[in-house]
Amino acid sequence: MIHQSGRPVVLCGTVVPPELETLPERVFFADIRYLALTAESDVLARRLRARPAWRGWDEPRIAEMLEFNDWLRAEAHTLAPPVDLFDTTAVPLTEAVDRAEDWVRRGLEDHHPGSDHPDGCEPGACRS
Repeated sequence: MIHQSGRPVVLCGTVVPPELETLPERVFFADIRYLALTAESDVLARRLRARPAWRGWDEPRIAEMLEFNDWLRAEAHTLAPPVDLFDTTAVPLTEAVDRAEDWVRRGLEDHHPGSDHPDGCEPGACRS
């Protein structure tokens, strides 16, 4: 139960606040922040089609993700809590990774101001 240890937790996946905020287990997390990596539909479709076949991205699933992407880009600000959007359309992969990591670290700083180790870890202690 890592969430009860006081350590920050980062979950990655396709989820929006209504799917987590109403769960009984929500009380175990002090704060949940949401970041959505989005892209223009043509770019997203191209990226999904380029994935290996074993990942299962057929045309119906791609269409569903494009619809979700469009909905999220339009509605992210209305969700509770709002979802931060990061448009990756023209962003190289390494830069997108750096920017997502910065977003996570800023969130830690917001909740542990002035701490030398806002993630609860001594340098090098929480990395494998």
